[in-house]
Amino acid sequence: MKALELRALAERIKANIDITEIVGARIQLNRSLMACCPFHEDRNPSFSVNPRGQYFHCFGCGAGGDVIKFLMLYERIGFVEALVDLAERAGIDIPRSFSGR
Repeated sequence: MKALELRALAERIKANIDITEIVGARIQLNRSLMACCPFHEDRNPSFSVNPRGQYFHCFGCGAGGDVIKFLMLYERIGFVEALVDLAERAGIDIPRSFSGR
């Protein structure tokens, strides 16, 4: 799969996934979509999810990114594994050669 095709697939997946659902299934978000960061020792909520921008950011450790990056960090998996997982959740078919399945 070419880099442009990969980028287009990632963008399509992100457009069909709600980051708050993915993050909220793994950590408890409060009403303002804040939580203690899962990536460092955190006593006070410093981790924020922005549903409009579809990104997360920790004001304590600086971790941040899109839903793909969150899944990679949280599950400790690679980019391809994160894309495959999210594509399955979004009901998006991906090329067999890409997924290795």
